[in-house]
Amino acid sequence: MLRTVCTILAARTVKAYADEISALLGKALQGDLPAGQPQKTSGKIWIGSDWRPEHLRLIYDTYEDRISAAALRGEIEGRVPTCVSLLKGC
Repeated sequence: MLRTVCTILAARTVKAYADEISALLGKALQGDLPAGQPQKTSGKIWIGSDWRPEHLRLIYDTYEDRISAAALRGEIEGRVPTCVSLLKGC
C-alpha cells in the first residue's frame, strides 16, 4: 500500500516537473533569470553531526598540529564541552 502511494506521489512530482521545465528553460535561454544573491561563505557550513573521529587524522596531518598549537596559545576559542555522566540514573 505504502509503495503504491509513494509511486503515485513520485509520478505526480515528475509530471509536474515535466510540465514546468520547458517554460523555465525558455525563460533561461532568453536571459530571463532571477537576480540571484552573492555567496556569503566559501563553501559548505559544517555542523557537529557532519564530523566523525576519522576527520581528525586528516586535519592533524594537513595542518601539522598548528590548530592544536593555536588553541593552546589562546588564538582559537572553542565551545565548552558538556559533561555527561554514564552513571546517572543507576
